[in-house]
Amino acid sequence: MSKILLFLYKLMYIFIPIPFFFDFGRFRFLYIKIDDYDFIADSPIIPMPIGAIAFFLSIIIGYISAIANPNLFRSVFPPAKLLIFYSLVVLPLSLYIVFVSDLSLPRLVQLILPMTFISLLSFPVLMKDRLGVLKNTFLSAFLFFNIHFISVISTSVDFLNVDPNLEYSNIFGILIYQSLITYPAVMSLYLCLTLAMIYVARKDILPALSKYKYFYYYFLFILLYLLAVSGRRAFLVEFISAFMVIITFSIVYGISRRYVAKKTLWYFLLFISLFISFFIFYINTPVSQRVLESIRENTFDSGRVDILGSAFDFFTNNLLVLFFGGGERDIPGFHNFILDQIYRIGLIGFLSIYITMGLLIRRFVKTNDLGTAYRYQRSMFIFILLSSLFLQSMINASVSQPYYFVNFLVVSMLVYFVLFTQNKVKNKSLV
Repeated sequence: MSKILLFLYKLMYIFIPIPFFFDFGRFRFLYIKIDDYDFIADSPIIPMPIGAIAFFLSIIIGYISAIANPNLFRSVFPPAKLLIFYSLVVLPLSLYIVFVSDLSLPRLVQLILPMTFISLLSFPVLMKDRLGVLKNTFLSAFLFFNIHFISVISTSVDFLNVDPNLEYSNIFGILIYQSLITYPAVMSLYLCLTLAMIYVARKDILPALSKYKYFYYYFLFILLYLLAVSGRRAFLVEFISAFMVIITFSIVYGISRRYVAKKTLWYFLLFISLFISFFIFYINTPVSQRVLESIRENTFDSGRVDILGSAFDFFTNNLLVLFFGGGERDIPGFHNFILDQIYRIGLIGFLSIYITMGLLIRRFVKTNDLGTAYRYQRSMFIFILLSSLFLQSMINASVSQPYYFVNFLVVSMLVYFVLFTQNKVKNKSLV
């Protein structure tokens, strides 16, 4: 039974990167030809990515496995402590949000569901099983994004001047739901994962991954191309942000060690050269046309900076809303995940929810971390992911979408618990 559950757990991760949705409102899959798409008639009522459904099933399978065989899986809470957590934390927070912040039931579910997911999280103990999860997830992303790449190249009139709405937002004529919002944000996550895998392969941290290193370089090219031609301004912000994080961490690491090997320095300079080369290519080709036009017209932020000023004025004049929330009443629509959350449930509810989630994540990490000799490097890639999460929260509402949230959790777990874990460290921690 344990082997069957483990097999099913790994199988679920194949579906997570795929942006295929099921509409629970109409109870049908979103399989729409781009030429027949009608925004009003075809807009889903309750869209849910199959990856989120698969992730939920993996959580249930993993939790049952953790109860049945703790040597194969480790979870955040055993059943008794989980019941106490729901009774003393989740229930009071839910009552506060409904009766004090006056939030609707669907919004409450959207807010509490991530906390529920995290409280039930579990992860395999053995390294070979963790590598199985990584390989299934990465292979699925690799195949899907490659199919999209082939579709864009073969159907676009000019592969450097792709129409985001007609040529980018579909795969051979089949619509990709959320193709210009959440989909590129998820690709950015897998770009970070691929960079981390390239680093791990180069350092030979996990020998099982080293033989595929040329596939990682190829996939990096695919992801950069798809992100560039999407025309999304958020990509440029995330790309530059990730570059600055890597540069800063590398310089601090070199100064703290007071020694840098020539080979390491050569790779560092090569990375900078490749970044600059891509950036020069990006701004001097039609792929950046939409972004450069927005800069020239002073609309790059789409009013996001002005929204911050408006939000400050609104909250200073509505202190009760600032602290206790305004529920669904006359929501200003800040187009900013953090500000919208503060409006709906107030600072008290916002801090209570996300501090609780932070503590749950900390417990999950302590339970499943097998140790690593590459703490600094691991921290750098996790910081890149957290920076991406923060930028998406400030720029878009992607972080509130299940497709992004699930893929963020999965990529973060793979980076933290798999890529920088060594077998010798694992064996030591399990004795």
